[in-house]
Amino acid sequence: MGIGDGDDFVFCLPAGSEISRARVTTQLENVEKKMLEDGIPAGYITCHTLRP
Repeated sequence: MGIGDGDDFVFCLPAGSEISRARVTTQLENVEKKMLEDGIPAGYITCHTLRP
């Protein structure tokens, strides 16, 4: 999922190891649902939409 050592991961576990793409997607879906519940239209959130 990443190139280089554990310090290079954008999304990682507290210990610095990589997490799966599916887990990141699930967490972003949870954020989207919470935003919608709070009346904030978020649209579809992906890792790529977080890029500057």
